Amino acid sequence: MLSLVTVAVNCIALSAILFRINEWGITPNRAAVLGGNVLFLANLVFITFHL
Repeated sequence: MLSLVTVAVNCIALSAILFRINEWGITPNRAAVLGGNVLFLANLVFITFHL
């Protein structure tokens, strides 16, 4: 259950990052945060399916 909540929170964070990129444009820092968040989300989904 905790892993599902973590995936949901990560999706909310990802939507906030995408909103900022959409609103003010992409910068190297935003691209790095977006890439890291996508990797974290992929790892969390992988762990959730294994649990």
